[in-house]
Amino acid sequence: MRDWSKLIAELSAANLTQEQIGTHCGAKQSTISDLKNGKTSMPSYDVGRKLVELHAQVMATKAAA
Repeated sequence: MRDWSKLIAELSAANLTQEQIGTHCGAKQSTISDLKNGKTSMPSYDVGRKLVELHAQVMATKAAA
């Protein structure tokens, strides 16, 4: 099981807002907030997949910098 809170915190640390994360994933900002705060423990498949993809992309860009 993924640690969605940590994943979103790392995206936020890379200067992405919850609204930007949600837009990329096709989710509302409130959904991203609920995942980060543990109010929701499991996103839909599509949102989860897009979060993982965004995280990988952002971390690869950060590592290359």
